[in-house]
Amino acid sequence: MKRIIYFVILTFLSSIIVAKNFETGIWTGDDCELVRTEKYCIVFAKENSNVISKCFSYEQRNGQIYCDFIGKIEFSDSLIISKELNYNLDSAISQNEIGIKTEKGLTVLVYGKVRTLTKIENLEIIEPYKMPYAKESNIGKCLQEWQLGTRFWENSEKETIKLTIETNRHSYVFSVMSTNIYCRAARIRSNNNGTLFAQNVRQWHDQKIHTTYFIEKNDSISSSDLSIDNSLFKPEACVFDKAGIYWSLIDFSKRKINLNGCGATYTYLYVPKNSNSRKEWFKYEEY
Repeated sequence: MKRIIYFVILTFLSSIIVAKNFETGIWTGDDCELVRTEKYCIVFAKENSNVISKCFSYEQRNGQIYCDFIGKIEFSDSLIISKELNYNLDSAISQNEIGIKTEKGLTVLVYGKVRTLTKIENLEIIEPYKMPYAKESNIGKCLQEWQLGTRFWENSEKETIKLTIETNRHSYVFSVMSTNIYCRAARIRSNNNGTLFAQNVRQWHDQKIHTTYFIEKNDSISSSDLSIDNSLFKPEACVFDKAGIYWSLIDFSKRKINLNGCGATYTYLYVPKNSNSRKEWFKYEEY
């Protein structure tokens, strides 16, 4: 009963104060992680052995910020428990915020459980600008900067959707395609030799493989910095290490960087100022 009452209060308060209480960033807890931009939000949570990811969009209408449901994926160790997509952006939960920001952090209700998350990264949305071209001395900067921002694709007829949110320190995906489901949270760091990639939340399903995990002590893991060991970058192969996966530089031109991505070449492209694929631009921060 207390949870039901709290949920009603949370919903009521959110619809009133969302416009004044809105803040972008990344928040984490031991069993929950949330990334929120001005236009999108992805929430990951674990309850027992199940992992859930939820995706939302934000829109400003009549001076108020509306929060609308996009999709939900829930996995057990071996099954897809539920898959929901909603392409009507005026959905049933319109006007409800994802959570309430308090002095202690961001309070959310997921899986019927109240969770308080701590902010670990700020996001500053900026206007599009001319990015640097790649050269030998700035490969790492371009790998980080070219990816910053949000991208969103959808096809309601085929029920496919993909949202990526790339920040200075983290990488998020919510993807539901006709052949696979891939939702994840990860830390990421690049230098002139390539990229170190470390997932802390993963949901993957295709015709052959079903995997799901949510790392233990997620709050301390997700908030910690990655330390690169340059000896593990090998252009002829990707390298698995306890710290993460090393994607090594293969080659580059001023508008393209190729990394060895474990069975495939990962290509990173220069993003022009007038790009239509990027929905939001984030401020680059060196670290």
